[in-house]
Amino acid sequence: MYKFTIKLILTFLFVGLISGGEFSAVAQSTQQETHGANSPAVYTRKGNITITINELKEIEKVVQEAIESYESGRDIERSELKKRIAEIHKTQLRVLPQEADEWAEHFLSTLPLRKDKVITEENEETIRFEKQRMNIPILFEYSIKKFDEYILALKKHDKNIDLKQEQIPEIITYANSAQEYGSLRIASFPNGTSLKVKLQTGVIRNGHLQHPALVINLMKNGEEQTVLIVMPIWLVGGYCQLEYGDGELTDEFKKRLTRAYDMIIEEAYLRSSKAPVRPLRTVH
Repeated sequence: MYKFTIKLILTFLFVGLISGGEFSAVAQSTQQETHGANSPAVYTRKGNITITINELKEIEKVVQEAIESYESGRDIERSELKKRIAEIHKTQLRVLPQEADEWAEHFLSTLPLRKDKVITEENEETIRFEKQRMNIPILFEYSIKKFDEYILALKKHDKNIDLKQEQIPEIITYANSAQEYGSLRIASFPNGTSLKVKLQTGVIRNGHLQHPALVINLMKNGEEQTVLIVMPIWLVGGYCQLEYGDGELTDEFKKRLTRAYDMIIEEAYLRSSKAPVRPLRTVH
């Protein structure tokens, strides 16, 4: 506790040194992000002060030495501490121009390879975009109609099941923002529970695709909980997930979708409306 107190005091001393104008020549008007060892770490006060990560490490050594000196009975004067911190700052600043020149030479010497890499990446992105633009609507329409067929097949054996359907909208559009359809499908069961299918459309903007998502919620006891979501990538969550990647309707995706529908329909149709909703596992 004693050592911590001393370190805290010296830290405030360092702050006072900076704010007192020792490094006013390098004052910055805006904050900057930290990217590397010599990147600036900004001390925020009225008039930001830029110091590098390496400087912080060196200053920490000085502060630690001051702590050890204090504990051993030796005292480092405030003026000496100010001088040593100023020297660290100047030394680190002097190496920046040389480091920048070395980086520029390396960057320019590898320019042909970099151009080839960027062109390759752009071509791959274009191919992937076109593939997704064509595949995803097919996958989504298949998923919605498969839900319909499962509910309607069950309804043949239980007339108390009801299915409300809305027209399937355009899955991917060029609109300014995504559209949400909160009740694209509603399947109601005799025990009072319902499954609601929701759709958030995809949007193409400036050659980029904002991916659509298909969500199925279970409504029970006046509450609504997500039990299935179909989206491009897997996310951590308590509901059943299906990632569709580039949107290709593969046999594997069809099998996983069948297992997912089996689980959520079982939950909605067979479990009591008074029973809590169980967290359903992700389908792999």
